[in-house]
Amino acid sequence: RYYEHFVAELGTVQLLFVTTAKEKGDQSTYDLIKNYLAKSKYQDKVTLIECAELQGTKATQINYGLAYLRQKYAVLPSLVLFDCDARISLSDFSNAQTWIDHNPEAVVYSFVPKSILHSTTPLLVQSTVLHHTERMLAFEYAAAQLDGKFTYPMGATMIVLPELWEKITSIPEPI
Repeated sequence: RYYEHFVAELGTVQLLFVTTAKEKGDQSTYDLIKNYLAKSKYQDKVTLIECAELQGTKATQINYGLAYLRQKYAVLPSLVLFDCDARISLSDFSNAQTWIDHNPEAVVYSFVPKSILHSTTPLLVQSTVLHHTERMLAFEYAAAQLDGKFTYPMGATMIVLPELWEKITSIPEPI
């Protein structure tokens, strides 16, 4: 439901959810989205597919989605890749577009997590934020060595411009 407001407010947005068959349990992500879509007024703007690979990674799901999109489009559009538990906002997209406009040589933009920690923030949340901050710094440093083409290539929330797909055909699988 969270992402419906993107479809509602941005007429050209299409959502593609790529779930994985390796999820177990009574209600998989696929089942939850399928049940919700049955009642949604945006069914024509949302596509749901399931990656059958049982040993795959996030890259496997992204590549599965890319294969689906390549069958649908002659030239891939700009893609926003995100985990379903990510909470990006319309203002995040506006900020991203401003950055992209000022950095035309870039082919990937990733949202940097924003967080405000208070003394009342639960310890688990504080730990998670610190973990992501550490990861961001590690990736930011590495990305700085890649001649400015990437910013924080974590993958949880990133915009991939069409120019990248002219250079690579898939997201590399982790070793």
